[in-house]
Amino acid sequence: MKSQNTGTVPTLASTSQVRLYKRTRILHALRRSPGLSKIGLARELEISPTTVGSLIEGLVRDRLVVAGGLEPSMGGRPPERLSLDADGPLALGVDLGETAARFGLLDLTGRLVATETLPFSRRSRDGGVDAQIVSDGITALLAETGLGHRIAGIGIAVPGLVDREAGAVRYAANLGWEDVALGERLTVEFDRPVLLDRNTNAALLAEEWWGTAAHDDPAIFVTLGSGIGAAIRVDGAFVRGASGAPGEFGHIQVVADGPECRCGQRGCLEALASSAAVQRSYQRLASASLDGGISEIVRAARAGDSLALHVLDEAARHLGIGIATIVNLFNPSVVILGGELMEAEDLILARIDAHVRARSLKVSSAALRLVSSSFPEDAALIGAATTAFDALFTSALPDRPAARSGRQKAKA
Repeated sequence: MKSQNTGTVPTLASTSQVRLYKRTRILHALRRSPGLSKIGLARELEISPTTVGSLIEGLVRDRLVVAGGLEPSMGGRPPERLSLDADGPLALGVDLGETAARFGLLDLTGRLVATETLPFSRRSRDGGVDAQIVSDGITALLAETGLGHRIAGIGIAVPGLVDREAGAVRYAANLGWEDVALGERLTVEFDRPVLLDRNTNAALLAEEWWGTAAHDDPAIFVTLGSGIGAAIRVDGAFVRGASGAPGEFGHIQVVADGPECRCGQRGCLEALASSAAVQRSYQRLASASLDGGISEIVRAARAGDSLALHVLDEAARHLGIGIATIVNLFNPSVVILGGELMEAEDLILARIDAHVRARSLKVSSAALRLVSSSFPEDAALIGAATTAFDALFTSALPDRPAARSGRQKAKA
């Protein structure tokens, strides 16, 4: 059953599946429109008031829904307004970056109630990142907040290929990981459901649930960091590919015989327009070191530095060429840009948009919105946590799983 698709109704084989489907629709309706009453839900979702009432009783009991305030009376007892319970279950998200891991607790209103950041330490044992850092970060966040009893599940955003069914990181070059059974390890240690997904997919899920892509389809999220990747959602479902490797947007060629990319090819978008590529270009042209990264280039550009403006303009041009390609392929309703390079949003977003429209078919870009992320720094983190809520909403995972009296440490 698709988690977000509000179009085609899935084929349901049993009464319990029908109730779960209706329960899911109620939860998403209250997520989108907090304050609806039981009668309002029944009308909007075309579910009988009796069924809505029965399902709401269970959701209130499970601390997923709370009543607060009254609608104006139309005669008789005024109906109660309902919303998702901000004091109910929490989801724990992990965003694995190249040099640091971020951890956060998300409530049912989409608010990050606590965060933690830990730098990655590289171990000589295998030359990669030790997965222990993920356990350490979760443990630190739970100890700091004392909210472990409210955690419904753990979601992890990975910059690489994941096996979602097995809960394993198959390959993440930036982390130095290959075939890391992260989900199994954390499930044993924390006694919570653990779900993994690509960081770009997590970012798009955050936009879909809490941000700018709630009503857009197809929708594409492009991450502009040290690498460039994309998440694509069509007809309410993510495009996942035959081998779990879609969205390698940074490795389309935009300049024949251009600079060498770390993938081994030449002229890739990532080698020309990632934040790392912009920094390299500026350092080469300015013949100077760069201590402040992209932030330093952005500050210089805003101050009128012609070299800084030039490298950002070139990045915008190359991004426009690349994005025009996926606009022609998917005819998206929205393309959302996030990541480190979007610190220069005021300098590059309009330029990227102009290049996209100049280089794509008019019919393909006619309905397009090109926008920046609603969560400049937190999209993947919020989306990682949201994967756990998505499972809670659609699969009826226990919202308050019993904590173990003693945690069993998994092997690194």
